[in-house]
Amino acid sequence: MTINPKTYIARKQQQELAGGPISGPSYHLSCMDRVAMNVEPGRTKVRWLIAHFPLDLFIRTARAFAEQLEKSCPGKFAIEVHTIGSYIQIYKDELDATMLEALSRTSVNIPGLENPYNTLKNLNPYSKDVSNAATQPEFSKLLNFWEQFFSHFKNGGFELSQTQVNICGSHLHPNFHAIDLPYLFHNHDHVTETLDGSIGLSVSETAKELTGINALGYTYSGGYRIIGSTDEITCLNDLNAKKFVTMTAASNKFFDQAKIKHLPRYLSTAEDVGDIAENGGAIETTYLRFFGKHVLKTNHSMFMTAILGNQSFIDTLSIDEQLAFKEAAMDVAKLERIWSVEDAAKWEADAESRGVTIIPISEADDFRLRQAAKKVYDEQVLESINIDPEIVKQIINIGQKYHNRAPREE
Repeated sequence: MTINPKTYIARKQQQELAGGPISGPSYHLSCMDRVAMNVEPGRTKVRWLIAHFPLDLFIRTARAFAEQLEKSCPGKFAIEVHTIGSYIQIYKDELDATMLEALSRTSVNIPGLENPYNTLKNLNPYSKDVSNAATQPEFSKLLNFWEQFFSHFKNGGFELSQTQVNICGSHLHPNFHAIDLPYLFHNHDHVTETLDGSIGLSVSETAKELTGINALGYTYSGGYRIIGSTDEITCLNDLNAKKFVTMTAASNKFFDQAKIKHLPRYLSTAEDVGDIAENGGAIETTYLRFFGKHVLKTNHSMFMTAILGNQSFIDTLSIDEQLAFKEAAMDVAKLERIWSVEDAAKWEADAESRGVTIIPISEADDFRLRQAAKKVYDEQVLESINIDPEIVKQIINIGQKYHNRAPREE
């Protein structure tokens, strides 16, 4: 049974997501200012922890999953959706000091580029700013957060989550980085065949065997990556005069090959953040995560995420229930891909009214980036970030059938 996207889009318009109204027995949302309701008798509580922004995107997916699961397993499960703050609020007594300290770490947002609400401080009211040294990489302090997050996940602290594949690549298995590579997919059909087929399954199985965390479905949350800037940006060469922050391991290699000066986010310091705030800068981002006024529309990669499950929990389920969880994740992942395209189209259509200028990348710059992407697919470059080159070859081979069909659907 397929899910009607209009159902959830309408609900999003009708409800204030930050308020987290309870809308059915199959799930409930526990936000920072409200305590979760008791689970209905006879239902098994399944905790879904959200650790990313934009918050409404990830809540929307969790709710859709819960309603889809309810159709397959009526009356059996209650999905308890948490932000980090609400999770601490309810389960603080079950967390050790190390986990509490890790969850209390926050990152400095970059003024003019990142939404000031898109910080862990707003996701978690218990967080504290630990950027006490201008020369300390301010993003690197979140490494312990993710180490503790996945450790707690594996050990049964919660059962489900949704996480960016670049983070999965850094903390679960580097092959997740393969599906985050630039210009790798020709269109959305190419994405679907890759992620929902043997390649997605192979990446999931490898991570599951090594970590106990299973990628149940792959999607994208927010559409294509673009470059956002605090001031006018018309071409790639403009980036050389700015402090340009890149966000993923794949992107770092990509912009290296394109000979574009950039600063990996994990190396950025509080001093860098201050410099960007004072003198302007640029960031690799997506429409829905960008807070500035100037966009260079590169569409160089998809912002991929994975719906993750604790395999120890999944193993306690019946075969039919395990299949229901997998099918719900894959169905909702497909649905979120539709949402992401629609969300991005709406953001772009409304950009002018919000004072945002979008400059499409020129043919020359597009060619420059595509040539750089091909260099990233080289075995030596892939192996430098521990990606299995065979996976990339398989994705490229699948893409041959889509090469002449509406490449790079926008």
